Amino acid sequence: MNQRPHAQFAHIGLAVFDFDKMVDFYTRFFGLQVSDIILNGPRRSAAWLTGDPNQHHQVVIVSGRPKEAKYNPVDQISFHTESLAGVKAYWRAALDENLDVHKTITHGNAWSVYFSDPEDNRLEVFADTPWHVSQPFDTELDFNLSDEELYRQTDEIAKSQSSSEPFVGWRRKMAKDMGMTDWPIRD
Repeated sequence: MNQRPHAQFAHIGLAVFDFDKMVDFYTRFFGLQVSDIILNGPRRSAAWLTGDPNQHHQVVIVSGRPKEAKYNPVDQISFHTESLAGVKAYWRAALDENLDVHKTITHGNAWSVYFSDPEDNRLEVFADTPWHVSQPFDTELDFNLSDEELYRQTDEIAKSQSSSEPFVGWRRKMAKDMGMTDWPIRD
């Protein structure tokens, strides 16, 4: 067992081709606020963005991604929202902005929409479902359906998997396995 204190992921930094365009996208599309910015600094421009006043930054955008860069080592950047309705709101917004929407799915334990930002970084916006299903797992869903119909479909999909269990039970087991007796479990 790891004897170090728990370290929770806090933020990501993205080197970008077009600094202004990407700062505009993340502040406008996700409603992130610029908490600090340096333009044309000694090394490059950088913007620290946050959607949580308790965190100075969650995303850092930095200029200077080489024009010849052909491969992006970032597989995806995921944003959590509190409900299926929230995921669908981002799905609609991505469609409205003509962003490349890859898929709308359930992982059994989450409802997700995957799409690309203006520099082709893959983004996910997701909300937890009440169920846990062992990963990897995904089934496409039609987000044109009502929230009630998608909830019912996801319930049927999750319960059809032998690994399905209530997410709250899975969280309690994980906290115990991690030795976290005082961990706040979300129901």
